Amino acid sequence: MCNSATVAAATAEGLTTFKRPSASSGNSGGAVKEVTGDSNLIYDSGEAAEAVAVLKAAGIDPEHFVFHVKRTPSSTISYAVSVTNRVTQRGATLAGGPGANWVQDLKAKITTGELQ
Repeated sequence: MCNSATVAAATAEGLTTFKRPSASSGNSGGAVKEVTGDSNLIYDSGEAAEAVAVLKAAGIDPEHFVFHVKRTPSSTISYAVSVTNRVTQRGATLAGGPGANWVQDLKAKITTGELQ
């Protein structure tokens, strides 16, 4: 789940500009281009902001990415986050929820170049 220390550090360095898009405002300013599905799962936990911080720290424009969140059948709150780089068309589906850390998995895939 969300690592609040990472988000706090990223925020202190000005790395997190993620905001839940509203109907009246555009989605500019360094946020993920589009988040669909059960998006409240990653907005409310702070994981969306943490993911944006990971992308920015790697020098990647978050607006190149689309996230799709889908709750999975489980007795706990579990979900999958499909992450797609719109520029390269590379993507991955990452597990979220108890015992899973999709943001760390995103960071690993960015580091290895799988999503660039």
